[in-house]
Amino acid sequence: MRALMATISPIASASLPSLSLSPSSSPSPAFLVFKPAYPVLSFNSNNSVPRRNNFLAAAAANADSAALSSSSSPPPNPPPRSKVRRHTISVFVGDESGMINRIAGVFARRGYNIESLAVGLNKDKALFTIVVSGTERVLQQVVEQLQKLVNVLKVRDLTSSPFAERELMLIKIAVNAAARRDVLDIATIFRAKAVDVSDHTITLELTGDLDKMVALQRLLEPFGICEVARTGRIALVRESGVDSKYLRGYSYPI
Repeated sequence: MRALMATISPIASASLPSLSLSPSSSPSPAFLVFKPAYPVLSFNSNNSVPRRNNFLAAAAANADSAALSSSSSPPPNPPPRSKVRRHTISVFVGDESGMINRIAGVFARRGYNIESLAVGLNKDKALFTIVVSGTERVLQQVVEQLQKLVNVLKVRDLTSSPFAERELMLIKIAVNAAARRDVLDIATIFRAKAVDVSDHTITLELTGDLDKMVALQRLLEPFGICEVARTGRIALVRESGVDSKYLRGYSYPI
């Protein structure tokens, strides 16, 4: 028994990581002697506490730096939004009862209010000129829905192409004898015609685009505007390809 304890005592004094086994060379009965093949790895509970504290401190520092970098970085740019603009749509249809209601219903389902609507008849055909404000994407869907209506021959959005547009306006102004001459001078500048003259009012007729209508109304507001009647806008594509804004720069009233 003592010989056995003496043989095992070297084993107890050695650590037990990865161990190699080799038989003893002593003449005594064969016993397995364990010899360490690699360095012994010791674990000290006292040293693990500072290491854990260092790890937690490093993690907290990384979190603070990440929060600081995220707060200092500018926010991402929002996706661009489509701008709302005024569109002039031309719809060529076959003359049929109830056609106006069907065309107006397409815009009503989308929640768009028609600003101007003009209808011109030519034998058994009709040309609708519609002015409405909205985004490019939604109005493109409206045009596609109009093309699906029965008896609709052609639909075209004239906004992106050069086109000529005209509108007729009748405006009645309250004037006295002293202001009548000034009102007629303003009408001459805008090439407006006086269609009615009374002791207290003057009715003018003006044909042109929207900018011309608005400019005349602003100049006549100090005199006092009694009534205004305007037709819907009509438009046709300029086959010459010249934009109306370009021509406006060379159009001076005489």
